[in-house]
Amino acid sequence: MSTHALDSRARATPLLLRLGLAVGFAAAAAVAAQVRIPLPFTPVPITLQTAVVLAAGPVLGGAWGAAAMGFYLAAGALGAPVFAGFDSGAAELLGATGGYLLAFAVVPPLAARTLPPGAGFARAFLVLLAASGVILLWGAVQLAAVLDLEPGRAFALGVAPFLAGDVLKVGAAAAAFRAAGRWPARLRLRP
Repeated sequence: MSTHALDSRARATPLLLRLGLAVGFAAAAAVAAQVRIPLPFTPVPITLQTAVVLAAGPVLGGAWGAAAMGFYLAAGALGAPVFAGFDSGAAELLGATGGYLLAFAVVPPLAARTLPPGAGFARAFLVLLAASGVILLWGAVQLAAVLDLEPGRAFALGVAPFLAGDVLKVGAAAAAFRAAGRWPARLRLRP
């Protein structure tokens, strides 16, 4: 095998690894969306997918984290049953809970940009807690718009029930970020 062929393979491997991990994160979000606990007083279920979304940016980097969530959202919009409750379709993105989903594409780059590689668990936790707030806020705004709710009611239905669980998800995502920082240098995805 020529030196040029070896150089090409060496350059392609990180790209293939990144692409594979982005697809893996999209698949993980789809699986985590099915871990769903409906709440009788709100159309918004509890799911595990936000833990995957929160980890995507810090682990994969902003662009690849956004790509992973873009793959997930595109698959769901095109009809793959990847949203909570095996739902799918573009209407899900425009519906009452669509704001949470749409925020998934924005959060990975925001988290990656504000979380430097090698940051400690406490900083990762705080950055990811703020990122979780972006998801909850965007979700509550769309929930209020679609259901014509007052802001206080939107908070009661779309934010308050999820705060304690999101603290646990943020902790899991921060731990994933710290674990990814211990990968061998050739496998690290972030600079």
